Amino acid sequence: MEIDYLKKGIYWYTKAAEGNYPEAQYDLGIFHIQGFGFEINYKKSFYWLERAAKLNHLEAQCELAFSYEIGRGIEQDSLKAYEWYRKVAKQGYPRGLFRLALLYADGNGVPQDYDKAYLLCKMYAEKTNIKPFYLKENY
Repeated sequence: MEIDYLKKGIYWYTKAAEGNYPEAQYDLGIFHIQGFGFEINYKKSFYWLERAAKLNHLEAQCELAFSYEIGRGIEQDSLKAYEWYRKVAKQGYPRGLFRLALLYADGNGVPQDYDKAYLLCKMYAEKTNIKPFYLKENY
């Protein structure tokens, strides 16, 4: 019986996603990453995340950037990862700020820039109310 509910839920999620509902598209993308209701399939995950990201779903944009960063379901592309992270960071999305900071700290797809990495980490900390250990004022 539980399987029937799962199948019905996936059916309706898929209908909503096909109708351009970005939250359902994002969820289906995550389901494919996690293997929830499906076999793990990174290409299908990328497909749904990209559709949701193009409809301005912030979490999907960040997951899409991560997919580009690590080559999950698509060929690894640091420049596209940077572009998507930058887009979500400009909107103040904390995870996007943090991931973009890591790109700058590592010089992954962008010139290494510790000052930008620090600034982005500080913005992340302010958004999440985390007191980072690296800020002098926290000693």
